[in-house]
Amino acid sequence: MQGKPFSKDFPIEIRNINFAKHTSDSGVFDKDGRFIESKFEEIFTNNARTRPDALTSDELEGFLKSNRQPKDYGGWYDLTILTEVHSLIPILAFFISGVSPD
Repeated sequence: MQGKPFSKDFPIEIRNINFAKHTSDSGVFDKDGRFIESKFEEIFTNNARTRPDALTSDELEGFLKSNRQPKDYGGWYDLTILTEVHSLIPILAFFISGVSPD
């Protein structure tokens, strides 16, 4: 797979989403990268307590912890890194563009 140059927009290449699969993932995408809507909706049904259409930070953390496979240290590490990176994106976008995400 050929890499791409850095983009300040932090794009997610949906066509390559299957390369991000790991053992503790949510199952929202199958092994071939196809979106499974019922799995996506299940995340909110089972974890959204404050609002039905969104997860708070605590709800997201609870979901990630409940989704962990036993002794899947690599998957846990992947989830930790992804969570940290995703939480930094709005901050980085602000510093790059000067426009607040709010």
